[in-house]
Amino acid sequence: MMMLRRIAFLVALVAIPTSGNRFAQLLERLVGGGLEEKKRAPQVSPLTSDDVAHYFRTGDLDELCWALRDYFSRTSRQLGPVDGLLPLREALVAKGAGNTYASAYKLDHDIEQLEYVAKRNATVRAWLDEHDVLGRFRRVRARIPPLEALERTRGLWGFRPDDVEDIGAYYNRAIHVPDPEPLGQYLQVMSFEGADANFAKGKPVVIDDALTPAALDQIRSLLLESTVFYETKMPEQFGGYVGAIVEDGLHARALLELASALQRAMPETFRDRPLAYLWCYKYDSDYGGIKVHADEAAVNVNVWLTPDDANLDPAGGGLVIYTAKPGAAASAEEYNSRGDEFARELLEATDYANVTVPYKQNRIVIFDSALYHKTDDFTFKPGYENRRINLTFLFGKMRRGDGEL
Repeated sequence: MMMLRRIAFLVALVAIPTSGNRFAQLLERLVGGGLEEKKRAPQVSPLTSDDVAHYFRTGDLDELCWALRDYFSRTSRQLGPVDGLLPLREALVAKGAGNTYASAYKLDHDIEQLEYVAKRNATVRAWLDEHDVLGRFRRVRARIPPLEALERTRGLWGFRPDDVEDIGAYYNRAIHVPDPEPLGQYLQVMSFEGADANFAKGKPVVIDDALTPAALDQIRSLLLESTVFYETKMPEQFGGYVGAIVEDGLHARALLELASALQRAMPETFRDRPLAYLWCYKYDSDYGGIKVHADEAAVNVNVWLTPDDANLDPAGGGLVIYTAKPGAAASAEEYNSRGDEFARELLEATDYANVTVPYKQNRIVIFDSALYHKTDDFTFKPGYENRRINLTFLFGKMRRGDGEL
């Protein structure tokens, strides 16, 4: 009966004088509401930063969410047999998100995270107990030798047959990937007054009390619970932090809604600069953070979520943003993956001039992404909920030298 009423209503609409565009938009909304399912081709390739930017430019978050979720559901991140699933891309393995190696700090994080989730989700706890997942992870962690014994691999541990037998079916898999309903409001708009004008002056913008209390709680809980932090680094070379990225599980609608809210809060800054990428890192205080680098975007947005009482050095723990940029001819390797090495001469020429922003919960730092920057020295309390968390959004195309990529 409901379907017949909807069809009758659509027929009646045809007789109403109205512009073609307006009628088409109304018809599309009604059809999308249930008259017929929208047919989509399977998303069998990962979305690029250009794809993400396209969806944001057109304001189509529904399609972006669908594409990200559909692709992720087809990858071997899913639990169970991997036959018929898309294998991990070589680019992910090269970045540290493979499934045949780990680091001690990565397994420490994973164990702490699963313990955290198990306390809050009875279904996940029962599944973990049934498969002895935590016991398996702890056995592999106990086999990893001290860092000095892993000099050849710079701190990475390649899995042995016993390790594969223990955690091969569970390591770097989508055990628990919550996707909460979006909130009506993510930002405390009053906190953003004057932010566009300040960014236009060319200096980093610091906004405190940026997220609403509900948004802060939702985003922080989401990142603490989501088992999509697949990336580890060689601790001897890069420090100790685990990472999650948008095309490999970090696709919760709440995060995309937050990015959209940022664009609305600073329309001048983000005009013609749609979201291109997002990631999140969680840090281990026994290691260092990210070294000097620049990121390939126009605007870099850092969102800090860990409570202030976890930071044992309130004057530090945040971000050091230098005034120097890579030259117009610099390659991505030179300004990003090897930025610490290639930036030295530029930074020395400016006497390492910088703006240092201390870490503070619910603080957002917005700056030109081409500026060299690094994680400031940090010391946070032990414990999973005390880990330093940094959520990053990248908007637009990078400007370096005198041009734009």
